[in-house]
Amino acid sequence: MTQQPTPPGFPREGLGLLLDQLARDGWLVGLNTDVDPALTRMDPTTGVYNRAYLEDLVQEAIGDARADRPRLLDGPEKGRVAIVTIRVADWERVLLDRGEDIRGRLETEIARRLASCLRAEDSLARVGADTFALLLRGCAPAQLEGIAARCGAVVGEPPIVTPVGPVRLTARTSTTNWDGEDPTDFLARAARDIAAARTH
Repeated sequence: MTQQPTPPGFPREGLGLLLDQLARDGWLVGLNTDVDPALTRMDPTTGVYNRAYLEDLVQEAIGDARADRPRLLDGPEKGRVAIVTIRVADWERVLLDRGEDIRGRLETEIARRLASCLRAEDSLARVGADTFALLLRGCAPAQLEGIAARCGAVVGEPPIVTPVGPVRLTARTSTTNWDGEDPTDFLARAARDIAAARTH
């Protein structure tokens, strides 16, 4: 995964704006210059990238695609960029039924399972309380649905073992191919796609 210094983030538009409303357990990174810069990229609970750094990675991936310098890639799909978004269904109901004490255990295990779906050139971020996003580079459009299906499957099976018993989750997914637009518009479209998926 990319480990570059974090460039300036985007305005709170697109995916960030929508998921600000979803991220009921969000966190703020202070301006303490003693903090390791790498930590400002990470979600503190799950250890995957946070929403702000995903925006930076999208900007980088689109910049690379436009300049024909995709990292780690070659072949006909090298300029493609896509996002698979995964939202855990009925998240608040699960926590209400089973208790808030298992929240961290569930979040960490969901992230671990989704990370198993990554290729070397992909990135995983937590973008909301119940929502994760995979940034894919060099992935053919025909492969996206299969990746999304796998992500949904690994979230649900097997049930997650917790101190209050096994918890079986379900997830809704969406796929968004970059179509040449600016990063902010691409992220906004990804946000609309997962919002629509939640209504099915």
